[in-house]
Amino acid sequence: MVGPVATAAGSGLFTASEAAILADAIVSSGKSEASWLGGWRNWDVRVHLVALAAACTLPSLALAVFATAALADTASGAGAVLVTGAVLVIGGIGAAAIIGQRISRSLAALSSAARRLTTLEPAPAIQSSPIREVREAAAALEFAARRLGAHDRQLRRTQEHLTRAQAVAAIGSFEHDGAKAVSRWSPETYVILGHKPKMLTPSEDNFFACIVEEDRPRLQQFIAGLHRGEEPAAVEVRIRRPNGAMRVGHFEAQPVCDGQGAAAGYIGTLQDVTDRHDREEARRELELELRHSQKLEALGTLAGGIAHDLNNTLVPVLSLTKLVRNKLPAGSRERANLDTVLTAGSRARDLVAQVLAFSRKEKTDKRSVDLAEIVTESLKMLRASLPSTIRLESQISAGLPISCDPSQVHQIIINLITNAAHAIGAEPGMIAVGLDRVLSTSGSPPRVRLTVADSGCGMDEVTRRRIFEPFFTTKPVGEGTGLGLSVVYGIVATYGGTIDVKSEVGAGTQFELTFPLAVDEPSDGVPAEQV
Repeated sequence: MVGPVATAAGSGLFTASEAAILADAIVSSGKSEASWLGGWRNWDVRVHLVALAAACTLPSLALAVFATAALADTASGAGAVLVTGAVLVIGGIGAAAIIGQRISRSLAALSSAARRLTTLEPAPAIQSSPIREVREAAAALEFAARRLGAHDRQLRRTQEHLTRAQAVAAIGSFEHDGAKAVSRWSPETYVILGHKPKMLTPSEDNFFACIVEEDRPRLQQFIAGLHRGEEPAAVEVRIRRPNGAMRVGHFEAQPVCDGQGAAAGYIGTLQDVTDRHDREEARRELELELRHSQKLEALGTLAGGIAHDLNNTLVPVLSLTKLVRNKLPAGSRERANLDTVLTAGSRARDLVAQVLAFSRKEKTDKRSVDLAEIVTESLKMLRASLPSTIRLESQISAGLPISCDPSQVHQIIINLITNAAHAIGAEPGMIAVGLDRVLSTSGSPPRVRLTVADSGCGMDEVTRRRIFEPFFTTKPVGEGTGLGLSVVYGIVATYGGTIDVKSEVGAGTQFELTFPLAVDEPSDGVPAEQV
């Protein structure tokens, strides 16, 4: 047995130190006391088999002698032969039983040790076996059991380490055997999919069932490439968990080939990259805000360059208009027309001033003003300028003060109504203006809500995301500057307000603006609406 152990060490089955330990165990198991009993205990299987054969032969010889004596028919000889035959028969049967029992017990002990080895239990020492090969095999089993147990503990530690590492990195693994149509998933894969291992059987169909329906074709194309033996590029799809939560999974895999080089399955990883996607989305939002801020700075530079020239142009227009107006009789149509020109010119001058104040972040003259009065005044002025095909409706609640510059709020309303009219165009349509007070369900202070909705052409999502960018416009060249909504956005942001835009192509657009309610709100104001 020591020779095969050396061979096993040379083949890499055992290390040199392990082989030496095993050889010592086998040699020690074969040692016995130097006596006639020691020789009996060190019989190998061949000696036991020879002894068993001899024991079985003795009864046959005894029967032959007995038959011969019977045939001789001598009284004295028959008695002796009978006794001798009986002794030989009894002795042979006893020897055969003893030898058979020795072999049976030894093999049973060896079988028990082997069974315990399969369950990773410690193999019992069989030092008392009368068969040398059995003791040597038992020593080898005992050593193998210790070695296998150590390797099993190391494997368990490795598996626990891998499971913990996958949980930390949010990366699960999976593999698929194409020949057997069997899949295996790691525990973290179940965590990412949001299922418990006992509730979902690993399979390709169940994998697809966890993916958002719109993303399944991409994953199916990815898996099909693996079945063809290709190594497709990584793919990211959305995962819908049983509780409705959405996650983003990053799939990478490689095909597994058989001996002939044909694809026999695949193995890969699934990583939860939802947090990374959220960070990238936040970064994109910050980049958009940065670009918007840069465009606003460009707008401020442009406004600063043209402000003086525009003001200088308006000064003679307003002065001469006022001079001519004063010479006309009161109540005349011409005097009323010039009053309209003066009002519009003054408004243009104020708009230039507020654009400068907004773009340069200068402080404006804010005071508490009832927003209902400003909205009502602005709508009266705008009704005359709207086409007769557009119906202007309003539902305004009074007693809603905000801290603002009235001229800036006038500009907000004018820009929103003008854009709504352009969206409707020459077709019949309607513009609805609403003003009310809202309370946040989170318990924050009440706010004033201004709503401007139209029945125009609407916008797609791409356009909606860009409407507040300076100089962005969907109007033909020469019909728009792209500054109106960017100015509105800046004013609302300056007042600590918010803007929400809802629009669909062919279904109109709705702008919803909210402003903080002024501190000196009248106590008898309109009841707040819960939103």
